[in-house]
Amino acid sequence: MSEENIKDKLKQALKENAQQDIPKKQNRKILIFITGALLVGIFILFGSSLFSSNTTIGPWGQIKNPAVGKTTGQKVKVYGETKNIQPSRYLWLAVDKPDIGLCWPKMQITGINSIFQTTIMEEGPEEPYTLSLYL
Repeated sequence: MSEENIKDKLKQALKENAQQDIPKKQNRKILIFITGALLVGIFILFGSSLFSSNTTIGPWGQIKNPAVGKTTGQKVKVYGETKNIQPSRYLWLAVDKPDIGLCWPKMQITGINSIFQTTIMEEGPEEPYTLSLYL
């Protein structure tokens, strides 16, 4: 083989090697993009639940019905749920009148750490009020 022939073969091999590196670099970029997209997707799906206030560590309670802003009659059906409440504690459902700064206990909730349902009577003046759980 002549020296020029060897140089040509070497140049050809270098060109082929360089062409093979380009897809590898593109594959790396695609792999990095897909990994980033997956991480963003995982955070969107699960991130809000990982960092939200829904994770209950201490005593927790929620009134699910009636909904906020709902108009009720005198007889009010109340549904809710409680978690992580010690059995020695007392839980009360109360009516708060924020305009006048007063509160009336309505009923003791006995089924703690579960879903509860009860009915209360609110016969006061037709003014806005808030249902609250007091521990």
